[in-house]
Amino acid sequence: MRKWLAQKLYPEAFDNEVAYQRLLAEARDAFHWLNGYPDAADALRWLLDNNYNRNRPIGVKAIGVLPSDIGGFREHLERRRAALTETKP
Repeated sequence: MRKWLAQKLYPEAFDNEVAYQRLLAEARDAFHWLNGYPDAADALRWLLDNNYNRNRPIGVKAIGVLPSDIGGFREHLERRRAALTETKP
């Protein structure tokens, strides 16, 4: 009943929410399958966390362990790459 009412009162916002929920479901599925690709998995996690943090209610604590700014995130990936190249013979 609530979904029907929301769709009737504000169809554009309802459609956006449905599309966003679909995207989240696909992202969660992709995150599961990106297990062996840490850079790709971190990029997906970074996008999802930043999106949540941007839209969270006031007073709710931000989530995520990755740097929230793109520069910090790139440094995180570069440190990982450097650590991997140092361990290779």
